[in-house]
Formats: sequence, C-alpha cells, structure tokens
Amino acid sequence: MPALRALGTGLALMASLSAGAAQALSCLQPNPARSYAQAAASDEAYLVVTGELTHDAGSGTIQEATQVPARITGHFLKSSAFSEPMDIPVTLALSCVSVWCSSPPESGTQVLAFLKETPTGYVLDLPPCGGWMFQDPRDDQIAAVTICHTGGSCEAGQ
Repeated sequence: MPALRALGTGLALMASLSAGAAQALSCLQPNPARSYAQAAASDEAYLVVTGELTHDAGSGTIQEATQVPARITGHFLKSSAFSEPMDIPVTLALSCVSVWCSSPPESGTQVLAFLKETPTGYVLDLPPCGGWMFQDPRDDQIAAVTICHTGGSCEAGQ
C-alpha cells in the first residue's frame, strides 16, 4: 500500500507540473496607441521611430533572455510627423516569461518602434507579448501614434 500511495503522489505531482507548462501565455493584443500611452506615462524617455530594422541575429525563438546589436534607419516622431531622419544603433532586448520567449524580427523588416533611451544608447524591449515594436506598420497605426503625440485621443481602440 505505501508503494501505491507514493506512485499516486508522484503521478499527481507530474500532472500538476504538466498542467502548468500546458497553459498558454495570455497577452493583450499589442496596439500602437496603447504603447504610446504607456511610453508617455513612463518615467523613462522613449524615441518613437519608423524605419528598417537590421541585425545579424538570424531569426527564431530564443531560449533565454539576450541582447542583440541592431540598427534602425528611418525617421523619428517630432512635432506632428515622422519627419526627422535618423540612422542609429539600437540594442534588441529579447526576453522570456516562464517558458515563452520572444524572437528577433527578420532583418530588413520595416517597423514602428518605441526605443527606450538609456545612458548607453537606445534599447528596443521585445517581450514575448510584444507591444514596443510593430512589424510592417499600417498607415492607420502610424496615424494613431501621431494623433496621440499631437494631443489627440490616445485610446487603444484606434
């Protein structure tokens, strides 16, 4: 009987561990207007940019948090438009939440990105749920961020 009890306890433990790993990561759908509002409310400074993101990291999901050197060439948001040209180095900060990890976008991808300004340069946080970078941004996404920046309504539904 003690052997059966140990077996039952072991099976219950395995089942509870498996159930935890089988749960999906629940994320809000990333939205540029929401990201702008979060950046604006943050104590940290952000530079909002559109352009081509290039790097030598390859693609595919990472297995642990890592940083990748990259470059963005395009325009940053100033006044009422993405009008100021820029070509700057940026660090991609890829991260994980439990077993879910982010992946770098394909090099050469067009992006709308929110770059965090740090003492060592610009950082593009890429958490598994996204939100700080939007690949191949649509005109309405760029317009929503511009509206937020110029004092218009900055609701996540835009």
